[in-house]
Amino acid sequence: MIVKSRRREGWWKYLRTGRLRRSLRNHRVLDEAQFALALEKERCRSERRDLCFSVIQCVIGDSPKRNHRLGQLFAAFRQRLRITDEIGWFHGGLCVLLPETSPLDAGKVANDLVGIAASLDVQMETEILVYPQPTSDVVPELAGHNGNGQLHTGNGEHSNKARQGVPTNGQATSPHAAEFRLLNFQSPTPIWKRSLDLLGSGLGLIVLSPVLAAAAIAVWMTTPGPVFFSQLREGKNGRRFRIYKFRTMRLGADNEKQHIRVNSEQDGPAFKIKNDPRITLVGRYLRMSCVDELPQLLNVLKGEMSLVGPRPLPVDESILCSPWQRRRLEVLPGMTCIWQVDGGRDIPFDHWMRMDRQYMLHCSLATDIKLLCKTAKLSLLHRGSV
Repeated sequence: MIVKSRRREGWWKYLRTGRLRRSLRNHRVLDEAQFALALEKERCRSERRDLCFSVIQCVIGDSPKRNHRLGQLFAAFRQRLRITDEIGWFHGGLCVLLPETSPLDAGKVANDLVGIAASLDVQMETEILVYPQPTSDVVPELAGHNGNGQLHTGNGEHSNKARQGVPTNGQATSPHAAEFRLLNFQSPTPIWKRSLDLLGSGLGLIVLSPVLAAAAIAVWMTTPGPVFFSQLREGKNGRRFRIYKFRTMRLGADNEKQHIRVNSEQDGPAFKIKNDPRITLVGRYLRMSCVDELPQLLNVLKGEMSLVGPRPLPVDESILCSPWQRRRLEVLPGMTCIWQVDGGRDIPFDHWMRMDRQYMLHCSLATDIKLLCKTAKLSLLHRGSV
């Protein structure tokens, strides 16, 4: 993720001056909101058409002539770039969006931009952000420039890809003089959301403890086997965790899944059957009242889930989702969301994924409270999933 640094703060105020604002308009330099929208559109297009795009992050060094040369810099950059490329500000820094551009080609453009800045006596460093992750055939080429570097991915993992040294004298030293990093769209969980999760899950476990105890006793007395059921699912950033539920099916139900999968009423990789023969009598009531989901308050308390968010899919189903569908993994999964209260199993899988995306785009405290109230109403009316 592109992070605003302290050294940019001093001249960031300069961007508000009238002369520079006119220069930004003349050279089609986007503001933060416009550039973020262009970035989102390009991401959607790249996922739909299986394309790669790059973003060059420019860090302009301190210099007495820096502020007065920005207009010239924008004009020179615009002459070098394609008409489809975008220049704009993002998180307090100057960035260049290069649609349908591989990291290697973006490295050549970054090299040219550094040279242009040097010709105007402006010191500039660059970093290249790519999306999605470069293919394996690009990796050896990147590694060939600097074998002791790494490409930093958005989830904190590392792979053997190159990290190029940034020139310190304004002159490019190689055809790809930049640092390569995977463009990270992840965002931290808002403080208000985590606070609501802690408050809601803590109070829920206390207030609903009699209901939890009654459900546990009912499962234990009516069917042999454990009271709780756990399953490995994919959460935020693809991290896997165990989700907890009251067991609503007979023992060995997971082993029977492959035999009855042809009867699934849900399209896509998800598996849903309205009248699943594996569900027990008590389990059917627990599902209609949504009581079987209450142990997930422990997952919320641990920070693996949220009260409201896209439902986490089992790992074997989640990995079969297309890239645009897996964008739901950018936020914490939840106990309930739009899909649960406005459709359920009657909604096609693609529309389900779009509902999750709709929540991600309009997530707010008011939205979460509204969805929680709707979920509570459905639970009281016994209109939950069976």
